[in-house]
Amino acid sequence: GIIAVSNITRDNIVEYLGIDSSRIKVVYHGVDESFSAPISANDLAMTRSQYNLPEKFFIYVGQIYPPKNFGRLLNAYAKVGPKLGISLVIAGEHRWLCGDELELVEKLNLSSWVVRPGWIGRDILPSFYAMAEAMLLPSLYESFGLPIVEAMSAGCPVITSNRYGTKEIADDAAILVDPEDIESIADGMRMVVSDADLKNRLIDGGR
Repeated sequence: GIIAVSNITRDNIVEYLGIDSSRIKVVYHGVDESFSAPISANDLAMTRSQYNLPEKFFIYVGQIYPPKNFGRLLNAYAKVGPKLGISLVIAGEHRWLCGDELELVEKLNLSSWVVRPGWIGRDILPSFYAMAEAMLLPSLYESFGLPIVEAMSAGCPVITSNRYGTKEIADDAAILVDPEDIESIADGMRMVVSDADLKNRLIDGGR
């Protein structure tokens, strides 16, 4: 028997490895209860101070490598974030083959808007989600997308891709965007910060 983390992963196993689907059981990832636990205002303030987090920010969580689509994420953010006074916090590290994309921070004049605290442990990460305007994950491909369920559990709206595992997991409880269209990603950011009712629906739906 084989456990797959999503239906799209099961389908990929059948298509590319030729394995009979009857051998495959889909079991979604879970999320630690700490992500949905209440966090005091004092603890949030301490985390904000410790990591020098801005008052308003979008958050990206995860390692940075080609399928994460980081270049388009930065180009979309450049159209929205600075104009609205919203920073971008990158909770992750460069893994491989994205040096050119990371150079866009300088080329797009985003240095004063992008905060890079590096990899954040699970004991602190729920506070990051709780303070963020939205979590951005416009990946070209994800088999599941664990930050989606982490963010949703923490009451953070999600903007993610309209395909593969991210669409399957997020469904109608997130803003789904075309990851190959910079303007679509940017529109998702604009929507979540301009429509309070939508933001609240996403939070409730995610939880």
